[in-house]
Amino acid sequence: MSRMFPHIRTGCALPAAGRRLVFSALAVLLLAQGCGGARRAVPPGGSTAPEAAIPNTGAFLGTARFTVDVQTGAVSVQSLDAGRALFSGNALRFDSSTLLDQPGNVGRKALRVSLLNRSGDTIGQLPDGTETGVRVILGNFTYLGPELLTNGGFETLGSGSTLWPGWMITPFDGSVTDERTLVNSGSHAAKLTTGAGGQTRLEQIVNGLTPASTLLWSFRTRASGNGAALVYGFWSISNAAWVVANTSTEVTGTDYTDVSVQFTLPSGCTVGDPAFRSSRPSDSVYVDDVSLRQVVSAPSGDGVRLANPDGVTARAGQPYLSYSGSVARGDTLGPRDWVFAVPSGVAGFSFTATVEANTTLWAPPDAGSGAAPSTGQIRTLAGTDLTGFRDGPGSQALFGALSGSTINGICDAAVDASGNVYVTDYGRHSVRRISASGMVTTVAGVLGSTAGNTDGYGTTATLNGPRGIAVTPDGRTLYVACYVGNTIRRISLTGIDPADPASWEVSTVVNPAGTLAYAEGTGSDARTNRPCGIAIESPTSVLFTEYLGNRVRRMQFTGGDPDDPAKWQVSLVAGDASTLTPSPLSQDGTGSGASFGYPAGIDVDPWGAALVAEFYSSKIRRISLGGVVTTLAGGGGGTYADGTGASASFYAPAGIVVDQAGYAYVADMLNNRIRRVSPAGVVTTVAGSSTAGDGDGATNGSVLRRPTGICLDAAANLYVADNGNSTGMVGGTRVRLLQRVVSTAAP
Repeated sequence: MSRMFPHIRTGCALPAAGRRLVFSALAVLLLAQGCGGARRAVPPGGSTAPEAAIPNTGAFLGTARFTVDVQTGAVSVQSLDAGRALFSGNALRFDSSTLLDQPGNVGRKALRVSLLNRSGDTIGQLPDGTETGVRVILGNFTYLGPELLTNGGFETLGSGSTLWPGWMITPFDGSVTDERTLVNSGSHAAKLTTGAGGQTRLEQIVNGLTPASTLLWSFRTRASGNGAALVYGFWSISNAAWVVANTSTEVTGTDYTDVSVQFTLPSGCTVGDPAFRSSRPSDSVYVDDVSLRQVVSAPSGDGVRLANPDGVTARAGQPYLSYSGSVARGDTLGPRDWVFAVPSGVAGFSFTATVEANTTLWAPPDAGSGAAPSTGQIRTLAGTDLTGFRDGPGSQALFGALSGSTINGICDAAVDASGNVYVTDYGRHSVRRISASGMVTTVAGVLGSTAGNTDGYGTTATLNGPRGIAVTPDGRTLYVACYVGNTIRRISLTGIDPADPASWEVSTVVNPAGTLAYAEGTGSDARTNRPCGIAIESPTSVLFTEYLGNRVRRMQFTGGDPDDPAKWQVSLVAGDASTLTPSPLSQDGTGSGASFGYPAGIDVDPWGAALVAEFYSSKIRRISLGGVVTTLAGGGGGTYADGTGASASFYAPAGIVVDQAGYAYVADMLNNRIRRVSPAGVVTTVAGSSTAGDGDGATNGSVLRRPTGICLDAAANLYVADNGNSTGMVGGTRVRLLQRVVSTAAP
């Protein structure tokens, strides 16, 4: 039987945008390391190299720079060069109205903006015709307005009613369950922020009066001290007792003086009108919101902000607007209103708008020899540089757990045809779901970090060290390789709401006992030694790697109930089967005559061969349909070098994904790079450098820190899991997005 069914691709191998997103959870070199499988889309047509980016010589990167005169309403739009997402101003143009007042909304104004597609391709649409829309990200705000020099810092004063994106509220259902309060440090450097508990005086500045210099303040550490004198036009309330909202009761604060009020363990305050203060241009904006009854912070700050965002980008916290549908070459999309909160007294403002979208032209990111090119951009899609277990918007969700000096984090992931991402959170023993709109929820596993091999529904089931994951195109079936539990789990959507963990049923289809051993046979009788990467090979066949078993195995469905392990047959594809834990020798051969050096990520190429990222031996191996194992690239040196075959070097390659033309993209973990391997074994570099970094930016910069997994989506965007800080890791805390830049108009 053929190992590849071209009409069915799973995870990253879906013609309708479903595909595998590979994230490998890695231990230090002597422990079990990166595991993950990857699949890629196979849309019609050949692979097309990305268009060359126009060098940017301006002060901003993006599609266009808007400059708005608040007093006259005049708007100018300046096209920019290669941006941080997909489209430069040469490939796409904004058409904007003048600044319009919003009836009944004091302090709110709007621009009515359309998008004109000048590129040579339809945007907002996948190669298979699925419309995915267009996203416009706004950032780099600057403005002109009244300012006051206080404590060495310029402050812009303003008040008005607004809605802010990216509020820091926990939990994400909007309820107030932990004690949070306004903290006033009394200095520009520390600014205003939110903190927990302690006795805190919320400073009320009335009519520009200067408060006493002995105001009490507290930090998250609950340390306290005396703040310096401040002058802010901030609160528009009278000298009266405040009411704070607790989770169950209300606590009334004591009126101290004309300028301050004190609370014990406050969780928020209620005022008649929201007001805000901003520090420019990159400090945070803090707002007191009536409906939330909570002092909250905007993600980053300026006095003028977008008031009707559809979401906020991770890490940078930049608001974005979504245009539905697609737009063909020469056509216009929109218009749509961009609504801004504009403080009184602001005379003008400007910002950068950056367009990102899928295209019908399938064009993977470029690669260079010896160094990554600058023709792509990387940004954070979900997660932060912190570990934790928090569902919610991708910009605020947390993954992974800290164990000593090691992060156990995102291990592997898969994407369905609708753009929903499913990730294995190794440190939290769970499977998490990132919806196409960016919300993170839990699919399976006890909330927190409880490990086990118990079957059941959603959060009543337990997982033990989940690593590899694969998903069917319809997003209704997941396969998970549990590394510590030595099991293969099947998670099926049996309910209506995929965001509800009760809608998912977890069953064990290989090695229900979790016995650490080696045995072939039915799923009930088979035994495994640290299953790691996993990939769906056909509608009835799944491949997985055994990291410490140094083997590649196949599980074949024989018919009947797919949740019954007796209906699955497990066999050896390649690798030493003579002992439980063969030596990691990395020798070519056929079937059991070949050996591996800690195989991690796995994918299947367009011709049905399996490609394996060999973590310990630092090689890329190929397994033919007949089971013949050869080395495609890598000399096993554990260094960095581009080249052909054995002349190229990797350093702990973890995840791997193959595109429709047979090119493999590899997460080269300890080189902090993404590498590309041609079908002939020619290795080049796509992104990253020798210096680890965690910032967003061009692909040739220090933008990756120990990448552990990778996936290529239907629009040829690469998704990467990496570590958000310098701590040693087993898996990452963030999902990154690598996009090509479209910089030229149609000829």
